[in-house]
Amino acid sequence: MGADEVIQQGDVLVFRGPFFLDDEGLPTAKTTAVFNIFKHLALTLSSRYHLA
Repeated sequence: MGADEVIQQGDVLVFRGPFFLDDEGLPTAKTTAVFNIFKHLALTLSSRYHLA
């Protein structure tokens, strides 16, 4: 799991990375875990850092 890109929208850092889809193109549990970690990073780091 890793973030491929970080952008800033207003005061919020937005982390982007790969999706994990099953054979039918639906999100797997791993996709949900990645989303939750990126959300946690955004909530934790946005108040401390900004992109220059």
